[in-house]
Amino acid sequence: MRTQDTPTTQSNIPPRRFRPGILTFCGLCLLWLIAGAAQAQSTLTALITGAQTTAGSTALTLDVYFSLQDSNGRPNPQAQVQSAKFLLESGDTYDAAVSRPPLYVALLFDSSGSMKNLLPGMKQAAIEMIAAAPPETQFAIIQFDEVITLQQTFTNDIADALNAIDQISASDKGTCFYDGLYTTIQSITQVAQDTPRQAIVLFSDGHDERRQGAGDACSQNNYEQLLALISSRRQPPRIYPIGVARTFRQLNLDVLRGIADASSGQFHDGAGDNIPERFFETIYNDMNSQWQATANLYPTQGQQRGALLLTLTDGQSPPPAPLTFISERSYVTPPPAVTAVIRNFMYDAGSNSYFFDVTLSGHARVVALSAEIIDAANNQQITRTPPQPISWETERMVLDARLLQADRTYVARVYPLDADGKPIVNEASGDGTSGDGEEVIAEYPFRHEPPPPPLVVRIDAITISDDEPQLNWRTGQIEDEPAQLTLSLFLENGAQIAQYDGYFLNSSNQRVQAFTLLLQTDNTAQLPFVAESGAYTAVIHALNETGTRLATAEYRFDYTRPTNVPVRAWEALQANPILYLVGLLALLLATLLAWLLGFVSGRLSEHSRYRRHARKAAQAQAQETSLDMQTLQVHILESLDAAIVNAEGLKVTHFPYTIGRSDCDLNIVGDQHISRKHAQITWVDGRFYLEDNHSRNGTFVNESKIEPNTPFQLAMNHGDRIRIGKTTTLTLQPAVNGHQEGVNGDR
Repeated sequence: MRTQDTPTTQSNIPPRRFRPGILTFCGLCLLWLIAGAAQAQSTLTALITGAQTTAGSTALTLDVYFSLQDSNGRPNPQAQVQSAKFLLESGDTYDAAVSRPPLYVALLFDSSGSMKNLLPGMKQAAIEMIAAAPPETQFAIIQFDEVITLQQTFTNDIADALNAIDQISASDKGTCFYDGLYTTIQSITQVAQDTPRQAIVLFSDGHDERRQGAGDACSQNNYEQLLALISSRRQPPRIYPIGVARTFRQLNLDVLRGIADASSGQFHDGAGDNIPERFFETIYNDMNSQWQATANLYPTQGQQRGALLLTLTDGQSPPPAPLTFISERSYVTPPPAVTAVIRNFMYDAGSNSYFFDVTLSGHARVVALSAEIIDAANNQQITRTPPQPISWETERMVLDARLLQADRTYVARVYPLDADGKPIVNEASGDGTSGDGEEVIAEYPFRHEPPPPPLVVRIDAITISDDEPQLNWRTGQIEDEPAQLTLSLFLENGAQIAQYDGYFLNSSNQRVQAFTLLLQTDNTAQLPFVAESGAYTAVIHALNETGTRLATAEYRFDYTRPTNVPVRAWEALQANPILYLVGLLALLLATLLAWLLGFVSGRLSEHSRYRRHARKAAQAQAQETSLDMQTLQVHILESLDAAIVNAEGLKVTHFPYTIGRSDCDLNIVGDQHISRKHAQITWVDGRFYLEDNHSRNGTFVNESKIEPNTPFQLAMNHGDRIRIGKTTTLTLQPAVNGHQEGVNGDR
């Protein structure tokens, strides 16, 4: 049932006494005005042009038509409404949906004989008006002479409207002006109802006569009846007459202007085929200032007073516009609809779970929540939680993610449950006032992208191997090889690590040694450590290929530099010159005494030594013939001692053949990774053997470490590489009959 009510109080309703609700209403309006003033001073006002109610089974639908005007009463088509509310004197407020009503425009053409030469200009003006119209405009095309012809009913199809204009043609008949306009008003009112955005654009000279200039009336209606029809309509269409004549004098100005004023339209003199586009802009500006606010209300029976409250997109709030309407019955406010929204959805790697908040409205009906995860690809349930009782509007929930697959899309769903444990359904009212009849579900689609497992770099242990320094009595120098530090790392999820850089900090937090760590397959690394005794901290940075630091590990350790009695004595002598002289004198006396004893002993055993020397010479002469079979060629491939690299092969003529840093058959000077007596080569029963003298950094054959103090038989395959320590690499080749054997066995 639809009822139409004027915005003014009707006289047949008895006046009401002052009620507390009115005081509340006035207070709310005052608060709204204060709030609006705090937001922005508005230069616009809202003018309500009509109100329409529709009685529903559970709610009353209120449609309010209004326009926005400036301080001079001119329409403002540029203003945009952001939100609207209806405030009733009971204190209830209702959010209203705001829209622009449909725009209905009837183009009415005078096609009588007097318009025959002017019709092309009228049609061109109408085409331009259609081109400038908003897209929601509905056009109807009507022509009249002595007969009224509907060329096109209301349509928003521009092609149909233009085709209808093209079909208009002038006749030799008279002009039934009032009947044509009267019928058009009735037709547009039937279609547009109370929609305020309706207009009639009239192309005519305003005369009603069968013969031009004769003054004989053609219409059954007259001017007064036409004005009465306009004033009787709650929402009469605005009429925009365009005077069309050869000269201004031929226009019936009083009639054309009177019709425009009565319908709140405007008149334009189009005499001489002068119809500017600005006039069409004026028409659309009038129409575009019209708005419609719609809401479902739950008032009590009787006349209702209220106000329309607006907020514009620029922040302005026009003053409340008063309105009245009648409700034929009382309505019960329905319970608020239940809504559920998932917010703050986040993944926790530690528990491999998703945490999120569920915000509820109408939560008084909700007793518990249940949640699940659905595979978005096949709508298959992956996991579901048991019902969780709630106590607040926002509840925290957790979903287990252990069964989810990485890089796959899922949907988290939450179901509000009632006291019986059933999903809540917002029952539909049938008139769209509340609920939609659907089960309440909150959904949150997401892609499971767990972060990579954390990188763990930890120093588990540091051990230091350091031999005591030795005093070289011949040179008077203390020989002290660097300590060898072995570092053990614990590494987890380190696929992105490209290198390790580090340094040592002393007890004063100063860097004493920087290094690059070369990690072995067992996550250990060795490096020299040259420092004084004290407390130190090893700091290691794990870096990726671009040099970005991924992780840092630290380890504190203590280091005590070893020493022995001769070295301490020698250091004490060097530190104290007097003790140095005393020690030197004692050494000379001891040397003299030893020389005397040796001289006597040597004279006694001179004969014996002579005999042993002769025997050795004989043995050496006997072995001379087989010397070539025992001779080797040593080729140094890599070494810190540049003097021996790329040199011609070193000939080995006796065994054992010792290799080391000093006092050896092959001395490799300057390589601290080689021990003083590092290794030796022996010849036994026609075979060559390599033996490591328990060196610090080991001896390797083809990168395989040999056991210390255990002879290792050399196969003498061509191309075998022997590594002494870390940086010196050599090869051995036997010489046959005094000539070196070729690499591939060629001689």
